[in-house]
Amino acid sequence: MKKRIMVFVVVMMMALSGLCMAHMTGGSINGLVNTDDGQKIAIYTAEGYSVATVLEYHVNYPLEDHDVIEAVNGYLTEIGRLRIKDMHNGSSQTIVQIEGVNLTEKEAMSWLAHGGKFE
Repeated sequence: MKKRIMVFVVVMMMALSGLCMAHMTGGSINGLVNTDDGQKIAIYTAEGYSVATVLEYHVNYPLEDHDVIEAVNGYLTEIGRLRIKDMHNGSSQTIVQIEGVNLTEKEAMSWLAHGGKFE
């Protein structure tokens, strides 16, 4: 009986920890386009694609296609402004505005093709 209770507790802890980790902090840039408004990027995460506009970046560390990134003060799967760390060069001075989340690859690439606008 004690063994069954322990198994049940472990399973419940695993389920609850999965709920707590629902939002993603890491992803990779899977598309990048330069526009008059700045760089637009498509970010691949485990929950689908997110799209964002780069607001600020350090001149010596621009983002590149296929860079692996991690959110510093937020989630890549929530709309809003956040700072990201580029794992390629270690810079965490880039600030982006997440504009769309949980998108398919087709939707994200369409957003990029239209200069960062949903159509």
